[in-house]
Amino acid sequence: MLNFKTLIETNEKQIMNYFLNDETNAMAEGINSKIQRFISSNQGTRDRDFFFFRLSLYFSWHFKIIFNIIILFIIELAISILVL
Repeated sequence: MLNFKTLIETNEKQIMNYFLNDETNAMAEGINSKIQRFISSNQGTRDRDFFFFRLSLYFSWHFKIIFNIIILFIIELAISILVL
């Protein structure tokens, strides 16, 4: 029971963030899972540069989505500041 209490106290900010703002780190966890799967399926690749090149091509669409989300957030923030 003490471990559970410590777990809740340590992660209280993230837990409250989920319930108050409905935000999770699911997108980051999903990308990390896909990277791990990609790495495990490419065992034995000797050319490291080529491996990172393939990894960047495989995940380039994720980074475009994340970049677009960040840009939209900055625009919304700027609009909300201007309205105030």
